[in-house]
Amino acid sequence: MGSRADGGTRRGGNRPCPRAAPAQRGTRRAGPGPGRLVRGDELRGDGAYTRALAEYDQAVALDPELALAYRCRAGIRGELGDLDGAIADLDRAVALEPDHAWYVALRGEHHRLARHTTEAIRDLTEAIRLDPANEFPWASRGATHERAGNLDAALADLGRSLDLKPDYAWALARRARVWRALGDPNASCPTSTTPSP
Repeated sequence: MGSRADGGTRRGGNRPCPRAAPAQRGTRRAGPGPGRLVRGDELRGDGAYTRALAEYDQAVALDPELALAYRCRAGIRGELGDLDGAIADLDRAVALEPDHAWYVALRGEHHRLARHTTEAIRDLTEAIRLDPANEFPWASRGATHERAGNLDAALADLGRSLDLKPDYAWALARRARVWRALGDPNASCPTSTTPSP
């Protein structure tokens, strides 16, 4: 985790809130809410997480039916270490758009980071069902299996993630860690990337 300019920390598994989100049911609308998302994205990019959070709070207040606002705020909350707040926001985003694979995958990832194994597996499995070609939920579910001690399942999921994206450094590092745990003395981390928790 790296330190942020406003005292926050960067946690694994979060991606920046998209400035030009796909036009999916309700994710992009005219009005002041989406404008606050753009400002929040700019602040987030500058490392001003606390100020970005305030912009996302305003976006939610201005348009409580905008799922993307909850997803963006969840990302900041997660990066600031408020995993429960992030999960609550992702619960709302998923309630608004239950078939949005990325929102479901992010909720699963935040459950993984919070060590909620059952919930993480549930959400990541659903995200895979919704979008089986996305490498992220496969890797995150593999990491969840690893933490739970289900190393064969971890290798299977990490392998599928790497089938989809062979240069996925985080999954490569995780898979090497699992191989080492299984006693493979030749397993090595092919990158300088150290897996996050």
